[in-house]
Amino acid sequence: MKTSHIVILVACLTVLGAALIGCGNKAKELMGSPGAGTSNATADRPAGKLNVAWETNLCGHVLVGNCDMAPAPAPHVTVTATWKGGPTLSTTTDGQGGYCFYGIEATGFDVTVCVDPSTLPPGAVLVGTRYPSDEPNCQTVYLQSPNNVSDADFTYKVCGTPPPQGECTIPGTIHSNFNGTAVTGTSSGPAYIWFNSNISLKNMQAGGHVMLTNSSVLIDGVPHAVPNAVITFANVACASTSFDEATNTWNTTVPVAGSDEIFLSGLAFPVANLKGGAKVSWTGTFATDIAGTCMSWKWGAAAYKTWTLDAGSIDYDSANIKATHSNACAAANGDHAGTPENPMLKKGVTGGARGGGGSNFTGSWSATATLCPPCAAQ
Repeated sequence: MKTSHIVILVACLTVLGAALIGCGNKAKELMGSPGAGTSNATADRPAGKLNVAWETNLCGHVLVGNCDMAPAPAPHVTVTATWKGGPTLSTTTDGQGGYCFYGIEATGFDVTVCVDPSTLPPGAVLVGTRYPSDEPNCQTVYLQSPNNVSDADFTYKVCGTPPPQGECTIPGTIHSNFNGTAVTGTSSGPAYIWFNSNISLKNMQAGGHVMLTNSSVLIDGVPHAVPNAVITFANVACASTSFDEATNTWNTTVPVAGSDEIFLSGLAFPVANLKGGAKVSWTGTFATDIAGTCMSWKWGAAAYKTWTLDAGSIDYDSANIKATHSNACAAANGDHAGTPENPMLKKGVTGGARGGGGSNFTGSWSATATLCPPCAAQ
């Protein structure tokens, strides 16, 4: 090597050495050690975080619409998120009905997202969620980093004028699954599942009421809205019920005493093909205007080959629903409350849902829930 080249090389090494000494920690950064300017997750994560690389955002919207109108954003609705081993997070929807839970450490687990129904408009009933759930007003979302979720939406409907809300209210839910018989329609039309519920109670007084709102049945995690209900206790000789299409409400009038089963509400649900063993629950908000009232509530579901229709729509009044087990005006027989007394329908009862056909017109009963609505003054 020429002498001139050696001199130049020595000079370059001298400059580089001085630069490294003058840079201090910056030289270490150039060599790959952690420090400012690096993306070391362990050094940068806040206290209590497992790994910021696992953080995932869970977002969605709450939408509410009238029966015949497109749903609109619902602001100021409370939404919670929970998961096994984790905290319960809570937030409220913004002016566009949106909500978000940021930075969930999602290493692959289910998060249950729920809406607080008390923060919804009166009479709002859940009609759809993006993800399924067995719980009312909830959906279960699987989170796995780095996949953010932005479509965990809830859609509600308000149909007609909701019944008056008593001062004493309580939510209720009963889980009772279907039997193993599938419910299937035919080429001429669907089959129908007749969901029916009843209550029994004592010490009611004339002029008292029991109301049901915000009610739905969940079949394999999919919600289906159930009509509202108002039971009026009066000084009458027998019990009767009718359906008000304008307000989507069952109106039942019963004697003050002597009715061991009182029809509450019912839903005729068309089915093309539902496999046996479906997971089902019924939920709703129960209210009364008589303090100290306790009621026993249960429900059944029977399969029918057809149902009474009017211009293609469900015709509940033509089904002639029995209002009570005893003292019913329309039928003096041993049928349970909620039985469709229309002869054509009774001939079409078949196996499936919670019934076995034959004379089981309401289906087998669920478990019984005892509900004692607390009053605002208590």
